[in-house]
Amino acid sequence: MPFKIFLNLLALFLVISCTQSNTNENNNEEGFSIYLLKDTTIYASTIFESNVENLILTSKPFISQKDLNYYKWNTHSFELDSTKITMFKKKFSYPTPMQGIPFVVTVNKEKIYHGAFWNPASSIYPVLPHINVFYDSFKTPFILTIKRASNTRNIDVRNDDRIYNCLKKMNLIIE
Repeated sequence: MPFKIFLNLLALFLVISCTQSNTNENNNEEGFSIYLLKDTTIYASTIFESNVENLILTSKPFISQKDLNYYKWNTHSFELDSTKITMFKKKFSYPTPMQGIPFVVTVNKEKIYHGAFWNPASSIYPVLPHINVFYDSFKTPFILTIKRASNTRNIDVRNDDRIYNCLKKMNLIIE
C-alpha cells in the first residue's frame, strides 16, 4: 500500500511539473518579444536577405513586453525596465561584433521581422532595422530605439499593425 501511495504522489508531481513548465514556456512567448538567434555564430551582416521564417530562435526572448515601461510608436523607442538594463549592458559590453548581432521581433510567437543589435562604430552600415548598442551607462531612463533599415525603398517593417495592436493592448504605446 505505501508503494502505491508513493507512485501516485510521484505521478501527481510529474503532471504538475510538466503543466507548470508548459505554462511558463508559453507565457514567455506571448505578446511582443525580441529574440536572439539560437546559433550565436551567425552575424546580422550575413542574414539580411534571409527569410525571417527560416531563422531559429533561442527558447526564451531576450526582451519581452514585460521588460518594457513603454514603447513610443512614432520613433520606435522603448524604455527598458530597470531589471533588464543590467542584463542588456552585460550582453553588449565591449567589444560588440562589427557585423551586428541578429534579432527577431515576434508577436504571439509569430516572427514579424529580423533586425540587428549594431555597433555604430562599424564601417558596415546596417541594412536591417537596428538598435545601436553604444549607450551611456549613467543615462536614466534607459531608452533604446529600433532604427529604420537603410534601404528606404522597402516598406518600414517596424510599422506592422500586429506589433502596434499588441503593444496597445498591453497599454505600452505612447503616441
